[in-house]
Amino acid sequence: MLLCALLPLLSSIPSAAANGQTTHSHISLHALEHLPPGELRDFLTREDLREALLNGTMFPDGGYPQSDGYGEMAHWEPFQDRYMAWIAAQEQAPYSDAMALHVAFLMGMSSHGMADQVYDALYMERSRQHDHESDWANLSMDESTDVVYASLVGPLVPPDDWVPYDTFLQLFEEAGHPVTLDLLQTGQQLLRIAVAGVGGMSQVPETVARYEAWFPWASAHLTDPDVPGTPACEGVIVAGYWQRRWELLQTGALQQTGPLATFPSDGGWQAERDHTLVESRLSAVFPRGIDTDLLDPALITVTGPEGVVPFDAWVFYGYSSHILHIQPQQDWLVDADYTVEIAAGMPYIDGTASPALSWSFTTQEPEPQQATEPQPAEEKGCSTAGGGLWLAWVAGLLRRRRG
Repeated sequence: MLLCALLPLLSSIPSAAANGQTTHSHISLHALEHLPPGELRDFLTREDLREALLNGTMFPDGGYPQSDGYGEMAHWEPFQDRYMAWIAAQEQAPYSDAMALHVAFLMGMSSHGMADQVYDALYMERSRQHDHESDWANLSMDESTDVVYASLVGPLVPPDDWVPYDTFLQLFEEAGHPVTLDLLQTGQQLLRIAVAGVGGMSQVPETVARYEAWFPWASAHLTDPDVPGTPACEGVIVAGYWQRRWELLQTGALQQTGPLATFPSDGGWQAERDHTLVESRLSAVFPRGIDTDLLDPALITVTGPEGVVPFDAWVFYGYSSHILHIQPQQDWLVDADYTVEIAAGMPYIDGTASPALSWSFTTQEPEPQQATEPQPAEEKGCSTAGGGLWLAWVAGLLRRRRG
């Protein structure tokens, strides 16, 4: 009965197709595996910061079920930068235990915003093509894939509440969107209920099968490391984004201003040549929100065996989002090599710009490779790599809630 009662709630968190709360939490936990050894990894894997990281990861969706815009604002860098500036004005690293909670919460919010963009721009767009017969107008992709993903990688126990409510009341007021304490607390409580509900439903085979049927292609590829934008690989990009956010918090400026990822990767294989299909797109994920008002398409050039390739380019979700799509206007040639060049000057919302960028790819199918020994988790390319940190954190969550 409880699961049935939760269904209307789950379908409203959030209203857009993106990662659900359980998936978001797994992505943040997985991203820890992809941080290089050092200060940031040591910081974010602290036991006392677990609850703040996970609450921050969940927080941006709390406004949706209450029809309040604070949640949408919390997804994006303009508000997150406001919070970052507040933190920097209070303390500099090394942080006190009290301020460290704020930093972990900020990193959780950053994980959520970036993961949604990657998922929507890359994976949801593919699902719209392959699941075109699904009822997109009335069924929720985030609800469906959240339950299915939890059934594949395991449910989570909701974290205890830690949200900087007083600070956010101030920051939303300053941003021109006043909120109440009750609104924020209710939003976070609804998100914890959603995590619990998805966890329960993910253990009922009949329920999982029903959700799989809603979006069959998306449900079948959630852990596929070769499909761009899957939760299986979002942790890699989130980890890279965390490193840039940490650098920005510490120094006020980015030294590494190049992209977090390109699709295909440099030297990679472009498997789809049909220019009418989503898979033929090229994409780049930038470390700062892009100022689309200043973006000049002339910065971008794609060249191949026959010279310059005509294309359409746009920033998915527009102003302050991070992902640039390049869609060719003609099919890619067979067994051909191509180069993408983006001149210096990709404009970021903070007034800075990217350096010159280039990457190459081929449509020549690679030779089959012999199986190799499994790599250690930290060397694998995708966030599904099971490692000690992630398993320890999940076990810790279960112990804290059940012990």
